[in-house]
Amino acid sequence: ARCKKCSFCESAATHIFRRRIYNNRARFLTHCRDCGLYFTSPHPTGEEIAAIYLGDCHAHLRIKCV
Repeated sequence: ARCKKCSFCESAATHIFRRRIYNNRARFLTHCRDCGLYFTSPHPTGEEIAAIYLGDCHAHLRIKCV
């Protein structure tokens, strides 16, 4: 379920900034109007974070050192 309160200050003054589908699940980039934090809602699991960062999704950003 989507988080309706800010992950940092627990304010309910949040709004959806952007919506994305990732692994067949809706994800929302949510913005807190009180403290300014942007956070992913619902929060990704540890396994989902590992899959993103341990994969090769950033290969195009790497440069080869000679």
